[in-house]
Amino acid sequence: MKKAFTLAEILVTIGIIGVVAALTMPSLIQNYKKKEYSTRLKRFYSTMSQAIKLSEIDNDNITNWDYSLNVDKELTEPTEKFLKKYILPYIKQYELSDNEKLNIGSLAQYNLIGVKFSDGSIAYFKNGSCLDIYYDVNGKNPPNKMGADVYTFALAMSGDYTYLKNAGKTFIAWGSYTNIKEKYENYEFQYNACKSDTWACARALQMNNWEYPKDYPYKL
Repeated sequence: MKKAFTLAEILVTIGIIGVVAALTMPSLIQNYKKKEYSTRLKRFYSTMSQAIKLSEIDNDNITNWDYSLNVDKELTEPTEKFLKKYILPYIKQYELSDNEKLNIGSLAQYNLIGVKFSDGSIAYFKNGSCLDIYYDVNGKNPPNKMGADVYTFALAMSGDYTYLKNAGKTFIAWGSYTNIKEKYENYEFQYNACKSDTWACARALQMNNWEYPKDYPYKL
């Protein structure tokens, strides 16, 4: 006599599979995002660093670049002019747009220059005391939160970052106490700062080879 599974047994098995899937899928999705975001952060940092090096060959040392501080929240022209002269000619496959908004805290009041890359990520630029750069690894997709999918970088144009320039670190991942060498170059300090100061997360990730630690404090 052949034995077969009863309908009840099949339903129980399907139910168990569903429960296991429900428990494991969020973890799998997070791990996938961590790998994808890590790859994009590495690529962005490499792309920008290479563009700056190439630009310095044509346009002299970065300390001699013509940079104008923009205090007008609505004006994007100084930023666009700077990018078109010094950065964008050395980057491939991008789309440029102006008057972009990044609705994160105080940044929402500024018009920004957006540079969209072929992988869908977007870098937003603004002329401050440094060239402020906000890199959104998944473009306009949610959650659009600092430390989760948006990370802060800067081109250190002001005199406040002399030691960084002397160390050849003109393009930096933003951190906590960026102008203090001992703190900026301390991973434990930056990672602990990231837990409460999301602006520090880019530097913490950089010091971990752009890899997300298992206990990363923010959901991607």
